[in-house]
Amino acid sequence: KDLEKRRISMKSIVCVVFDEAHRATGNYAYCKIVEEIDIMNVGYRILALSATPGNQIENVNDVINKLRISSMEIREENDADVRPFVYQKNIELAIVKQ
Repeated sequence: KDLEKRRISMKSIVCVVFDEAHRATGNYAYCKIVEEIDIMNVGYRILALSATPGNQIENVNDVINKLRISSMEIREENDADVRPFVYQKNIELAIVKQ
């Protein structure tokens, strides 16, 4: 609402961080924020974060387009910089019969 009411100067924005960026579809607030900033500012960056970017390429492409993403980095649990923060998983299969 602050952007819509021009309480914040768009020209002063240099970086916007979106967590849960996969939500940036349709008229979600993230999309509106980017549209508002684009009107007045050409020199800003977006950092978009998501642990669950989507399982269909169309959904991922929609987020990329809505947030004006020009480059992407993907990290998985086996990557060297992520591995220290991943804990051992113990999975048990339980079959339930009716």
